[in-house]
Amino acid sequence: MPFDLAIRGATIYDGSGRPGYTGDLAIQGDRLVEVGGRVGPARREIRADGLALAPGFIDSHTHLDAQVLWDPFLTSSCFHGVTSVVLGNCGLTLAPCKPEDRETLLHTFVRVEGMEIGVLQTAVTWSWTDTAGYLGAIERARPALNVGMLVGHCALRQYVMGEDSVERAATTEEIAAMQSFLRDSLRAGALGFSTNQNPRHFRDDGKPLPSRLAAPEEINALGQVLAEEKRGVIQMSSAPGGVARIDQVAE
Repeated sequence: MPFDLAIRGATIYDGSGRPGYTGDLAIQGDRLVEVGGRVGPARREIRADGLALAPGFIDSHTHLDAQVLWDPFLTSSCFHGVTSVVLGNCGLTLAPCKPEDRETLLHTFVRVEGMEIGVLQTAVTWSWTDTAGYLGAIERARPALNVGMLVGHCALRQYVMGEDSVERAATTEEIAAMQSFLRDSLRAGALGFSTNQNPRHFRDDGKPLPSRLAAPEEINALGQVLAEEKRGVIQMSSAPGGVARIDQVAE
């Protein structure tokens, strides 16, 4: 029986790290069934001589949190072999978010990520307050790539503390509330948690990103949620030379 699709004559980079080699690839249904060598006949064939053929790339550090809502093709990532992206890095996400904090949360992206506030205000149509709702909005946008997200520390702090999040450390009760929202987010499908301790990162009003005011105890408590849930990763943006802090969190 012929394959559904054969790609012939490509230089194959299979992700193992070994040098590329020339060969064919066969697809049946939604599965790769043969890679390398000369595959049999197929209903559809693509000549790929002189072209590279590789598994889709995973871009684990993006700031497409807003763009995914108005550009489901996620350009230009889709032009470069990327098939999966992770949002919510550097402590920056659009969820969770109370309606009264929407404008403030948008401003956390402006200076750090070089995004125009007018574009964000116009293009982000809010329909959520929690991570589950935001993930639902992404699903309704029908992105062309696989999309996952980390929960940003800035959003957690803003949700629990309001503008105090850029003024002081959190209380024990506030940390417990952040832990609860992070736990809910992980159970809704978030891939982990991100924080930002870089002293050069500010909102566009000159105030520090909320996560920069977090004491080590707060970050450790949020990391403990991932340990308790036995899922997720932690991504940290730190100051130059901040490897020691990352090692501390890893413990």
